[in-house]
Amino acid sequence: MPDIYCHKLGLYYAPSQRVIHCSYESELEDLIVSNLREIIQVHGRVQVDSRGEPEKIVDVLEIEEIDMSPIEISEIQFGGNVLVLKDNLSISVDFDQESQEFVLNYSEMGIVIGAESREDLIAEFCEDFYWIWQEYAKDDTSTMSQGAQKLSQKIKHMVKEEIQAKQCKLDKNDFERLLDCPLSREDYQTQLIQDNLL
Repeated sequence: MPDIYCHKLGLYYAPSQRVIHCSYESELEDLIVSNLREIIQVHGRVQVDSRGEPEKIVDVLEIEEIDMSPIEISEIQFGGNVLVLKDNLSISVDFDQESQEFVLNYSEMGIVIGAESREDLIAEFCEDFYWIWQEYAKDDTSTMSQGAQKLSQKIKHMVKEEIQAKQCKLDKNDFERLLDCPLSREDYQTQLIQDNLL
């Protein structure tokens, strides 16, 4: 549990079962106070003892609360392709204090992921989901095992449509810009003209 005294913070470090200390800037006071009984993450340079165990955190760069809210996914983006889902996915997220990783377990498709950030967690989930789509939804199911056939049926039922970069006549980078929305209609048309496609 964090213990505040003169802008010093004591953190229980689960892997070594000890308290390590750090100092923080005054502007972080409200965040610390509001998360006294919650899990927080401290980013900075770690000083270790003679056994290689963390002893204290110096040069603290950031202190942030751990976002444990479910991840909401409406489409799968990977490799310049998009799978539009029929229904949004809401997936629970845990935080492993020993590994200091966010953990996602989507048992319905056998996807288990650990990552340092929620953003990396989503990216890895999309990669795994798209791999399953490629392996099980697009191949002939007649030679698949019963379990694989069920997985194929399930993922086909989940996906509304697949959109590929080549359908929009864009390369992967420009397609990803389009997905992120900074690529306007005018920019899209200009890109097609430059590529002699319009």
